[in-house]
Amino acid sequence: MSVELEWTLFGLRTGTEKSFSLVLESAFSPPNPDLIQFYSHRNFIENGVPDVGTIMLFTGINGSEMPGLISDVADDSIAVDFNHQLAGKVE
Repeated sequence: MSVELEWTLFGLRTGTEKSFSLVLESAFSPPNPDLIQFYSHRNFIENGVPDVGTIMLFTGINGSEMPGLISDVADDSIAVDFNHQLAGKVE
């Protein structure tokens, strides 16, 4: 989280509503194309091929879990986007 975002939220109480916009560099950064991974349909054989828009948990090399958004299902691969859901958004 950026310093600008933290200062915008600082002091707000539960239930308080506030509107604001941040420049992209002060928010969640632009999407990183390197965080889109392609998997074989074989990787999803246990649960079946997911629908585009499905968010699933994936286990990383170090054992940590991370959410991934199914962004495309093609004949030869399934694309999973591991960018933060707010990446590239400023509002």
